[in-house]
Amino acid sequence: LMVIAVLLCAMSVQVVLGTSDGLASARIIHRDQVATAHATVNIDTADNTAVDKEVYFPAYLIRQWAQIARTHHLSLFEANPAANTPGEPDRHPTQ
Repeated sequence: LMVIAVLLCAMSVQVVLGTSDGLASARIIHRDQVATAHATVNIDTADNTAVDKEVYFPAYLIRQWAQIARTHHLSLFEANPAANTPGEPDRHPTQ
């Protein structure tokens, strides 16, 4: 009985600590993804330093990939992907 109580206590502590660490990490990842989305959508006006910093690839490659996406009418440039907040429906659905 004592072993079960200790295990339940340890699992509870792990859930509480894991949730707080997970949420903190998720905030950082979300912030990075929003910055990357802004840099990608605004690729024509963003300077190379900002693109290199936010997208983690050389700016010339991102610009080439962006042109390929435009040529093939991919939805990346149809709307600002960072405009929607979590839990809201897509305000700019693709056709």
